[in-house]
Parts: sequence; C-alpha cells; structure tokens
Amino acid sequence: MLHIAICDDDQEDLEKLSILISEIFSQYFIHCDIVQFHSGEELLASPLVFPLIFLDIKMKEEDGIDIGKAIYRKDRTIKIIFQTNYKEYCSAAINKSHAFGFLEKPVDRELLEEQIKEFLMAKENEQEICMKFSHVYLDDKKQVWKECLKLPVRDILYFEYVKRDRYIKVHAQQGDFMYLNTISVLEKRMNALGFELCNRGILVNLARIKKIKRYNIILCNDTVLPLSQRRAMRFKERMNEFARNE
Repeated sequence: MLHIAICDDDQEDLEKLSILISEIFSQYFIHCDIVQFHSGEELLASPLVFPLIFLDIKMKEEDGIDIGKAIYRKDRTIKIIFQTNYKEYCSAAINKSHAFGFLEKPVDRELLEEQIKEFLMAKENEQEICMKFSHVYLDDKKQVWKECLKLPVRDILYFEYVKRDRYIKVHAQQGDFMYLNTISVLEKRMNALGFELCNRGILVNLARIKKIKRYNIILCNDTVLPLSQRRAMRFKERMNEFARNE
C-alpha cells in the first residue's frame, strides 16, 4: 500500500485534495492510504513513511518551506508537492526543500494528475514496481488453472491482445504469460508507468524501445512491432516526452 500525506490547516482544502488524489490513483488501479495532517509538527512526528507528501506552503502558524526542509533532511527520497496561493515562494521552496512540484490553489485536477504521473515515473526509476496478475494456463489434461504472478514492470516488453482467444499475452523477459483482462483497462493502469498503445491491440513499454523506424518499433530484444499510421504522431510525441524525463 502507498501511504500519502496531505498537510494543510484548511480542512476544506484537505478534503477536496484527498478526494481528487484518491480518484486519480484509483483510475490507475493503485491503492493508496491518504493521511491528513493539520500541522507540520504533526506530520514530522508521524511514524509512517510517506514517499509522497502534499504540503501547504503557507499555514497560519507554520512555514511550509521550513517543514519541507526538515522532511528533506530526514529523508531525501521523499517527494514533496507544494500547494500555494503565493507564487513568490516557489523559488525558495525549490532551493531550500528541493520541491518535486507545485500546485496552485484551487487545485486543478488535470495538473494534479500530471504531477502524480511524474511521481509514478520517478518511483519506477528509483525502485522496482511490480505488477500482480492472474496467470492463466492449461495443464496436461487441458484444464484451465490460475496462479498469481508478480512481474517487475521494467521486465515487461509489451502486452498483446489475442482477439481469437480473448485474452492478453504478457511478453516479458521471463517469458510469455496469459492474462485475462481487456486492453482498455490495462492501458489506463499502465499509462502512468510508461506504456503506450502502438496499435489497437498492443501496449508497449516505452523503456524497452531501442528505436522507431518509419512504422516499425524495434524493442531491446530486437522484436519488431507495428506502429499504426493513425497512432504514429501521438506515439512519437509520447516517446519523446518519455525520453526527456528519463
């Protein structure tokens, strides 16, 4: 479970942000526990580990930047996203507390989702994110069985929808696996982790692409995937964006 902290002395802002964060993580099928704090002192005293903290930059009796500095000294891997009505504090927050991002109040949902996606990408680079799914297979007697598998996201090359049999084939460095789901649901889940549709039935891991040659995608293991003309512009834009953030 992912623990996320929100620190703000305005209860209404706390509640609104909590709802938005929960909705966005849910759409990526990521379960998170959101813990609310009304003061920086209360946040610093918490025994919980928060990889992501949303922190109000200006509270009635506390300076959010000072709280951010204390958090950074405690653990430099923690990502802090400040919320503020005071843009003039942004440069100070960057220099003193190494802010991961900023959101202006009232918080815009689209901008919040962009920050969360950036966080998920950074998290994948820093530690291994694993995907749990039910692998379906047939035994010698042609009986259908399921087992729970856990694959590191970085080891997944691409997902391929097998229309005839109505299942998804997971192509990974460890081999191929059968997965019962739809490509549309999977796309929502994996988009924030660096996956993009290259055609209607193939969802590819951008981190495993070696090069794109016209309408062919060459993966790191030299597998060649087709890139549809209709999706080519969007796919290449996403690939360029991904490369810049690497």
